[in-house]
Amino acid sequence: NGEPLTLLKETCRAIAASLRDGDVVSMVTWGADASVVLAGHEVGGPNDSTLVSSIDAIDISGPSDNLSAGLAVGYDLAAGTYDADRLNRVVLVSDGDATLEPGDLQLISSRAGPDGENGIYLVGVGVAGNDTYADGLMEDVTEEGRGASVLISDADEAWTVFNHRFVNTLAVAARHIELRLDLPPGFELMPLGGAEYDPYPQEDDQQDLAPNDAMVFHERIGTCVPELVDENSEITVTAYYRDLVTF
Repeated sequence: NGEPLTLLKETCRAIAASLRDGDVVSMVTWGADASVVLAGHEVGGPNDSTLVSSIDAIDISGPSDNLSAGLAVGYDLAAGTYDADRLNRVVLVSDGDATLEPGDLQLISSRAGPDGENGIYLVGVGVAGNDTYADGLMEDVTEEGRGASVLISDADEAWTVFNHRFVNTLAVAARHIELRLDLPPGFELMPLGGAEYDPYPQEDDQQDLAPNDAMVFHERIGTCVPELVDENSEITVTAYYRDLVTF
């Protein structure tokens, strides 16, 4: 209720303003049960009147919070309008207080598709003040859903993320990115509270990148045999990724 509901609507309005003629939108709310507000609605362009009216009419429906039903219905609607030549996304908006049930993460992961190919990614949107938002829910669902996790703490942020940076937030530029680091004899990675690494890359979690996005890895490298270090000591960094279209 209150500010989170206001931010939810502002987020949805920013999305509505970013759509193009022919884009297809479904909308589901959840309280005690999931309620389909729109199903496979083809918009006529930015700020489609039917979509905007549906956003304005969203209200709380009681204390129950059946997120599982909302996710199941939302994914079914997304699957019903799936188009391999388009971006297919589920956008989950919550104040972070929703509770995941057994099987929810499995549902999200399975709909993301095998290895993320031709799947329906999930974008998680937290709507709350910076001091009150519990981010555990969005971290969990977006890790399985392979999409972005964002916090919307005011109206300006809603329009920055879902209008000015609409493509950055919803699209993918490169999939399954891995970095391989080959060190000279005697060198090793030093403990650092940053990104994890694995000496067995086949067991490592892979990352996707959005357009104009960046990831920075900061690693400390040390050696127990400094006498082996000379100008010929080479450190090689190799980046692997899957093409967005051809995989």
